[in-house]
Amino acid sequence: MTGPITATGKGVTLNKWGGQQLVSDTPARGGQVKTALTSGVLSLDLCQNTSFDTKQVGLLVHDTLMSTTKDGSVEPELAKSMTTDDKGLTWTMALPSGVKFTDGTGFDAAAVVANTKRCKAAGQSTLKTLESVTALDTTTVEFRLSQPWTGFDEIFAPSGGSSGAPGMIASPAAVKKYGDKYGLHPVGVGPYQVTSFRPGGDIALKANPDYRVEGQPYLSSIDFTPMTDSDARLAAVRSGDIDFALSQVPTDFPEAEKAGLRVLRQPAVTYYDIVMNLSRQPFDSPAFRKAVTQAIDLKSLSAAVFQNMAAPTSGLVPPGSPDHVKTGWPAYDPKEAKAAVAELKNQGKRTDFTLVSTAPPEFQKQSQIMQQMLRDVGIEMRLEVAEQPSLISAVQSGAFEAQLRYTSVPANPLQIFSTAYGSTSPANLTKSGDADLDALLAKGRTATEEERRPILQKIQARLTTWSPVIPLLQQSVAYLVGDRVAGFGGTIPQTQWWDGRTVWVRK
Repeated sequence: MTGPITATGKGVTLNKWGGQQLVSDTPARGGQVKTALTSGVLSLDLCQNTSFDTKQVGLLVHDTLMSTTKDGSVEPELAKSMTTDDKGLTWTMALPSGVKFTDGTGFDAAAVVANTKRCKAAGQSTLKTLESVTALDTTTVEFRLSQPWTGFDEIFAPSGGSSGAPGMIASPAAVKKYGDKYGLHPVGVGPYQVTSFRPGGDIALKANPDYRVEGQPYLSSIDFTPMTDSDARLAAVRSGDIDFALSQVPTDFPEAEKAGLRVLRQPAVTYYDIVMNLSRQPFDSPAFRKAVTQAIDLKSLSAAVFQNMAAPTSGLVPPGSPDHVKTGWPAYDPKEAKAAVAELKNQGKRTDFTLVSTAPPEFQKQSQIMQQMLRDVGIEMRLEVAEQPSLISAVQSGAFEAQLRYTSVPANPLQIFSTAYGSTSPANLTKSGDADLDALLAKGRTATEEERRPILQKIQARLTTWSPVIPLLQQSVAYLVGDRVAGFGGTIPQTQWWDGRTVWVRK
């Protein structure tokens, strides 16, 4: 189940992005599906909240100006085009005419300008170099940057490396009406609109009858229910309480197939990792970060938690990615780790810390096993459990020592590295920075497609030296699909978000 993705099973083919899709009947309009969220959604204001599930639901409601391709580049989706003629300093976006928000107001260049300004005011790191955004006419927007950026168009597409929020346009009329409560009453031009939303609880959507793509969406409605536990999601699909759900636990896949469910595997660009606060002890010490890395036996961790179905990773670009290069990432070496910890203790340095993670079994099992591995080399790791919103607020404020999370690193990962590790990025989880890395990231912003690969190689080498996070095991991603679902188009490239326009149910 963790090898190459192929078209196996009745009605299963590969979509154009290499993921498994289900096409077992002729597409039919109408019907409802119930599905799960991996965490509760508190707000659907995408300029303010960019959690995984917020973006999944937000994409269905708002649509997106640009979309991501298999190789990590972007292409027009709602927008007609986006071009630059001065190497990325000024960009021009052309928009369609005749599109309406689901509140009946018109979608135009002024709406894109207003949404861009809202997201910049909210501190979206991808917009920090935006100098001005102007509506040249009703269907043309001009973006001027303070410095060239050849990948600026990427911020308008949802991907593993960008929130995509600037590309998911909110109705200016709805923003004016609801103000800071807009996130409870979102209005977009997407295939669905919100009929009910209980923050942290269930969300109900109904089809947009005036959606811009003729004949889509197929479904009449979608109901979301939060289920943070992967075991609970599997059980709910098996029982028919929900129709499909995301799984990132490969040991669930054989069990789901035995229960008669479809397991539709998707290309994964994610891995579990330990995010460390480098601005405080003990992780301000590169020697301590290396010792933690060398103390963790990834092969044993995979065997104990995932029955060897989750491959170890090394470096911050997953093996298998076209951008991955070997950089000498520290390998498992408990003897060297133990000696380093002893030396740190002799210097009076801290060698203990608290690791916080969420409650799902795959996180807790990894935490407990790593706790013993670290104890064996003299490192005491305390364990705490928190809800996803608490994890996010803690990492944003810097009120943490280490967290067990997972990271998405898509093809062409310059943007995710700039956002996550740039010293001036508001979304830098490490609360620190590295001047040499900043210089490489700046160079990458003005690079052509041909120039990016060698720059990415140097970035990976620098990240290995600096070691701002500790990558652990690669994730395998699949959607577990029940019998009612006759069509499922797979996930959008470089993300784990399913396309609600291409799902239908049996009649």
